[in-house]
Amino acid sequence: MNKKILNLILLLILLSCNSNKPEIIQVNHYFGGTGFHLKYEIGNNNLIIKTNCDFEDCSEKIVYERKLSKTETKELINKINFLQPDTLKNEYINEYILDGIYTEINFGKLIDTNKNKVIIQNENVSSLDSLNKYIDKLVLENKYKFKPL
Repeated sequence: MNKKILNLILLLILLSCNSNKPEIIQVNHYFGGTGFHLKYEIGNNNLIIKTNCDFEDCSEKIVYERKLSKTETKELINKINFLQPDTLKNEYINEYILDGIYTEINFGKLIDTNKNKVIIQNENVSSLDSLNKYIDKLVLENKYKFKPL
């Protein structure tokens, strides 16, 4: 009886840990110099962009939202899987630049990878740049596209 309860508790813990993971991908861009945050959350059929900042009166808010077609979703998943996330390093950091762009990419449940996230700080990683460009194609309003400063 105690073993069943313990197994149930462990299962619930594992499910709750995995529930915070995005369906496909979450890309967070932090612009250190301006204190501006831009967050892309892409689910199975939607794209949400949120903004926030480091200032006292800021709070995270949704600024853009749109439904994605099945084709767009499938192409994005294929694009991410083509990058082979497991072959990427965990971090790409230029230690000689102290303030700049910090990007965190969180891979979701629908991506075939053991890697949870990749951090990029003031580095140019061409394979991941192509991913950002593809995500930008999904954003129909120019003002919400990723534009490094």
